[in-house]
Amino acid sequence: MGLYQTRYGVKDWWSIGNQAWHVLQKGGELLSGLACNDTQDSCSWNYDIDASGDGHTQAFYAAVEYQLTEQLRIDAGARRENHKIVYTVDEGLTAAPAKP
Repeated sequence: MGLYQTRYGVKDWWSIGNQAWHVLQKGGELLSGLACNDTQDSCSWNYDIDASGDGHTQAFYAAVEYQLTEQLRIDAGARRENHKIVYTVDEGLTAAPAKP
């Protein structure tokens, strides 16, 4: 018999897309005068995530073994697990969770 427990958390911030036009040279500066460079929308598509959450798992388990004869053994086990996650996702970095 036994008890298994774990707690964990995550804090993610990542961004994909968000292209902008720059001068093609070492340390090239951002080109101005392009509408897409002058806003946070970028020159193509963008997808931003700010997500955080916590999780908790708790499981009770038991196992038994019984040797019936020299050639026959019975093994049995049971596990009861509870798993809880509290996680929010803010898509687009609006400071309002889009997906709780």
